[in-house]
Amino acid sequence: MTVPVWVALIPSAVAILIAAYTYFHNKQVLAETKRHNRATVEEARIAKQEAFIESALSEFYYPTLGYLQVSRSLYRLLTAGKPEDFRLVSHLLNPQQTYEIDGIRQPLFLSDSDKSLITEIIQIEAKLEDVFLTKSGFVEDSSLIHEYEPNPDITDVELDVKSIGLISLAIAHFRVLRLAHEGQLKGDTKTYQQFVFPRELPVKISENIEKLRKQLNSISNSFLEQGENL
Repeated sequence: MTVPVWVALIPSAVAILIAAYTYFHNKQVLAETKRHNRATVEEARIAKQEAFIESALSEFYYPTLGYLQVSRSLYRLLTAGKPEDFRLVSHLLNPQQTYEIDGIRQPLFLSDSDKSLITEIIQIEAKLEDVFLTKSGFVEDSSLIHEYEPNPDITDVELDVKSIGLISLAIAHFRVLRLAHEGQLKGDTKTYQQFVFPRELPVKISENIEKLRKQLNSISNSFLEQGENL
């Protein structure tokens, strides 16, 4: 009995169909695996970025801002009622310099309360310096690290040194202030004028906090969108 040709071809056709199904199925699985791997890698990258930002905020930026606010409050108490051109470092370097007081140029003498406030300020700055020295690895803003250009609308700092960041400038200020308070630095106020407190520092710290908070919100929104797409 002769078997029809089409019947003889059935096993071959089935084999071809199975092979085709297997190929396309494996291709789909491979593509899905690649998409999953890419998503996993991206999620890991985002999670790492999120952890870095949270650490930067909690270990560097928030403590820094807190110490700066305390120091600023103490400094306002110290300068209350004093001439507008009073600068602490300059005064400690040359206590005999004169100011316009009640229409007369005369020296300004610090009270015992003033001296206690200065001691407190120096102690706060020592804590701030420790944060700068141990946690600056979290800082990515070049103006804080090595490329600070003073903004004359905010600060009266005039730098002779180049390629210095706000953090290094602040540390130099802390040390000059401490040495002047201890009486180890005296005289030429012009030489040390650039090491008065950099008023732009709190501004830059606040700007970076706002920037990092926005990045965290963006990351959170990204995770929410990925969850909705699952």
